[in-house]
Amino acid sequence: MHSKTMIGVLAVVVLAGSAGVARGQCQADELAKVTAPGAEAWDEFGGAVAISGDIAVIGAKRKDTEQGGFDSGAVRVYRFDGTQWIEEATLISSDIDSEDWFGRAVAIDGDTILVGANAADGFEASGSGAAYVFRFNGSEWVEEAKLTASDGTTSDYFGSSVSIVDDIAAVGAPRCSTLVWL
Repeated sequence: MHSKTMIGVLAVVVLAGSAGVARGQCQADELAKVTAPGAEAWDEFGGAVAISGDIAVIGAKRKDTEQGGFDSGAVRVYRFDGTQWIEEATLISSDIDSEDWFGRAVAIDGDTILVGANAADGFEASGSGAAYVFRFNGSEWVEEAKLTASDGTTSDYFGSSVSIVDDIAAVGAPRCSTLVWL
């Protein structure tokens, strides 16, 4: 086990630029601070964050989970109730495995969350990566799909970055060796 010296924290801030502020700086007024219950050192809680409306999504890619094991990862979902951020759910993938790094990247748009697991085993390649789609059904967050690259190869790291708008998802794979001409 790791020593318990570094536990991540997410601070929600409002940024306000000002002409009187020194170059390259901005003022930040902290509104809230959330910590993960049961956080362990090196979970990397807060390594990836996204917010949409009153919902915050926070990745902890190195969280050890009972279902997945060492560094499998988890994502925590918080909802603002008007006065404080309340944890609503902890997400893990249906096929979570050791060292998947689920939560390496997160994105949210309305009631849809996209989670990158860049070290997960993809369709046919070990560590090619994956991204998971979760949708809020009115009472809980449900895994809807697992996205993998059709040409995924070992260590592509598909899921290193994710973005979602409406029903369009973008997933980054920084080590993919495929060259695509547009």
